[in-house]
Amino acid sequence: MKTFGVVLTIIGLITAIISYNMDVGIPIVYGETITDSGLAFDRQNYIIGSLLVAVCGVLLVIFDKKKRK
Repeated sequence: MKTFGVVLTIIGLITAIISYNMDVGIPIVYGETITDSGLAFDRQNYIIGSLLVAVCGVLLVIFDKKKRK
């Protein structure tokens, strides 16, 4: 389970970084952009979900009951 926890943590952190870099602007004329609140809420939900996955992975690593020699 410790390996699975490490994998979950890495996947969660990578997806959090990717979702943090999402573009929330919609291009309009002459290179200007406006912020779309729907895209901003999607980015927020992706960040929260991926960090939740990362925290679950950390908890799996911390509370692993197997004794390693």
